[in-house]
Amino acid sequence: MVDRKFEIEFFRDFSATAELVKSGVMRIRLENGVVDYDILTAWSKRYGRPKITIRRNTSRMREGDESPETSAGALLMFNGDFSRYRSNETAPRYLVMEDMATSFVYWWEEIEHAFSGERIAPPDAFRLVRCTGANSATTPPTVASSDRMQSRCQDDYALYRATTNAQYEIEFLRRLNTPNNNRAGVVRYRGQKHVFEYEFSIVWSTGALPRPSLMIIRNSSAPRNPEEDDNEILQPVGPIAHMMGFGPGFGGDRGTVWSPYLVFPDFTVSFREWFTDLAKHPAVPPPEAWKLVSCSSDRTKRFR
Repeated sequence: MVDRKFEIEFFRDFSATAELVKSGVMRIRLENGVVDYDILTAWSKRYGRPKITIRRNTSRMREGDESPETSAGALLMFNGDFSRYRSNETAPRYLVMEDMATSFVYWWEEIEHAFSGERIAPPDAFRLVRCTGANSATTPPTVASSDRMQSRCQDDYALYRATTNAQYEIEFLRRLNTPNNNRAGVVRYRGQKHVFEYEFSIVWSTGALPRPSLMIIRNSSAPRNPEEDDNEILQPVGPIAHMMGFGPGFGGDRGTVWSPYLVFPDFTVSFREWFTDLAKHPAVPPPEAWKLVSCSSDRTKRFR
C-alpha cells in the first residue's frame, strides 16, 4: 500500500461475480485504534474490470444512518510499470480506486461517528505486499527515466505516451493553473495510415478534493491564445475523463509540475463507446495509464 495507515485484505477473487459480494476488509490504523470496513466487489461487463464499494461492517451498523457505504467505483489493476494487469495467475501488483478518497471525504455520518469529525481520505493506489504463493510480490518498482527527467520540467508543455500503446500520446500545450483550461492540448493517435487528433480542455472539479478532468472539445484551427480561449464557451463533443497523477510506484506526485504518470480511469470505456464511426476514429481505444516522455519551456514551438 502507498499509505501505511490504510490496508486492504482480500480473501476471495474480487472479479468472480456479477453481483456485489463481500470479498475483503479495509483497515484504517489510527493512533487511538483500528477502524475496519467490509470490501464489496463485483465484475462489470460494461467496463471490463471490477467495481468496488466500502461498507460499514455489520458489527458497527447504527440505526438512523442513511449512508452505510460509499458509492461503487471502478477498481483498476496494474503491473509495476503502469501497464494494465491482464493475468489471472497471480494478484495484480497495484490497485487504483477511482474517487474512493472523495467518497470518504463526503461520507459525513462516518466522519462524525468513527473519526470525531477528522477528515479521512484513503489513498488512490494500493500496492501488493503479500499473497498466497507469490514470493516476489514485494519487489520494488524501478524508477523510469521519466521520473528522473520530470524534475527538469517547466510548466507550459508536456508530452505523455500510453504505457501499453505507443501510438497514443497526449500533448499538453499550456499551463493548467486555472479552473477551466480551454484548448489545453491534443490527444493523438498515430496509425499506419492515418493520424487522429482530438483537442481537449481541462476542467477542475470543486469541493474538498478538486481534481482535473480531460474533456474532448470541437477541434479548432484558430491560433492558440490562452487568454482568449478561456473566455470562450466550451464546445464538448466527446467524452470526459477524470485525471489522476502519480509518482513512481503509484505514490503521490509530490506537487511536481507534471506528474511522471497519469491515469484516466474511464478513458478506455468512454472512448470505446464514442468511437462509433471508425472512419473518423482509430479501432483501438486509448489505455488508462500514460507516462511522461518529454517536457519543455519552448513556447514558441507549441502555440501554433
